[in-house]
Amino acid sequence: MNILIIKLGAIGDVVRTTCILSGLHEKYPGCRITWVTKQGHAGVLSGISFIERIVAIDEAQSIIQMSRQEPFGLSICLDDEDEALSLASEVSAKRKFGSFLHNCRKSYSEDAQAWFDMSLLSRFGKDKADSLKKANQKTYPQLLAEMLQIQKGEPVIALFRKEQSFAGAFAKRHGIRSGDGVIGINTGSGGRWKGKRLSREQTANLIDAIAAKGKKAILFGGPEEKERNAEIIDLCAKKPINAGTNNSLREFASLISLCTCVICSDSLALHLAIALKKYAITLIGPTSAAEIDLYGRGAKISPNCDCFYKKECIHPKSCLERLELSTIIREIEHEKSSA
Repeated sequence: MNILIIKLGAIGDVVRTTCILSGLHEKYPGCRITWVTKQGHAGVLSGISFIERIVAIDEAQSIIQMSRQEPFGLSICLDDEDEALSLASEVSAKRKFGSFLHNCRKSYSEDAQAWFDMSLLSRFGKDKADSLKKANQKTYPQLLAEMLQIQKGEPVIALFRKEQSFAGAFAKRHGIRSGDGVIGINTGSGGRWKGKRLSREQTANLIDAIAAKGKKAILFGGPEEKERNAEIIDLCAKKPINAGTNNSLREFASLISLCTCVICSDSLALHLAIALKKYAITLIGPTSAAEIDLYGRGAKISPNCDCFYKKECIHPKSCLERLELSTIIREIEHEKSSA
């Protein structure tokens, strides 16, 4: 059976959606999975044995033509972007699950309502969708598994020898040895939700507290965090190991693999940490805590936030900026006892 998955972005969502791969293979033995995503996101899927073919959305016309000769047994579209829905509509498949265009209007299949009723495509409108999302108590992998009628799986990522060597060289350069308690702190939170991260001062104080516990801290971030991370390092009494902010996606993942614990917002770093089976302490601000599945390896720190799904916090300080750092430190200690 040929299966098509259309999931373009965001990159963290692509990673977390890999949780359906093992369940699909279990339900459809011998299935051949093609995954369509954005060109820049294809790398995160490389090497995953469950996927036979990765296609960039820019080259998706070949998928349409191929499907007209041999229709997919199942197509799965989990996006709300126009190009994704257009592809889902044009491709030939015996069963279509998820979003598509119907009479030039965005729609989704009945069996995918549990997810898309809470999305930007919701038939009920944004206010009702946000209300449903706030009330939801099921994780994203659980929702997908139930809708697709498969066993719930975990996200996956495959690191090649090149990335493993990159991480090994980084560890040697910074004196990281096997058995060290290494805490990764990722300051990125994406551009959409400004209330999903700690302040610079909190982050610096957290790094100093980690050092006082005899652990090593690695500071992570992307290009957008370059200046911010430099300011955080200047505020630290004990300087962290600086991972830099210009690592490739796969280099970023390989450095996360060095950590015993990762502290981050609901972001790409979180989904990579989960896929790498790391203990993740997740700082959740105005978005859904229920959707996140840590698979028993981590903790969700979700202060009572009355700015749910609002881009701007209504308070002078966001809920995470008001968070007592002792809450995070306790979870770090819990990671040690769990290990």
